[in-house]
Amino acid sequence: MATINFHSQFNNTIAPFTISFVFVLLCTWGLTHKQLDITEFCIFFVGILFFGAGVLQGVVKLFSDKTQVTISEEGICDYRWSRNSPIRWDDIRLSENISIFKQQFIRIKLREPLTVKKHSFLSYFGKNEISEMYIFTSDLSIDETQLNHFINNMVCGDTPEKIALIKKLRIIE
Repeated sequence: MATINFHSQFNNTIAPFTISFVFVLLCTWGLTHKQLDITEFCIFFVGILFFGAGVLQGVVKLFSDKTQVTISEEGICDYRWSRNSPIRWDDIRLSENISIFKQQFIRIKLREPLTVKKHSFLSYFGKNEISEMYIFTSDLSIDETQLNHFINNMVCGDTPEKIALIKKLRIIE
């Protein structure tokens, strides 16, 4: 089976990690280098906790070689949303590029709503079905316009065309 795996780009991970690390150092320095009242202590302590979480998340992303998005002749799977089964090409109505606060996404609209797993993130908010899916493309190693065009072609093609499109996309990647 022809598949393509997309991973996060290193340069999109290092900047948030570095910024968080610098703020953890600044908050630690603030806690240790002067006499603090309770308000200042709480501000520095909350800063260490908040930016420390950013450092931990950055370390995990820097050293993780986990596949983010997989495309195969069966469908597309975004593992960042804990969806382990691909959305089949037959279930996709269309896809389009969108930008939300300068972050690039591909919105995939489905023909019929898909049922969400019982203990997934969305099920805790009372949402049992999804009719569209968003793929965050700013940190992937492919241009979102090419990926959107590819998805729309995969929706329309049959199996031999899909395999040829995947091989063509692999060359572009």
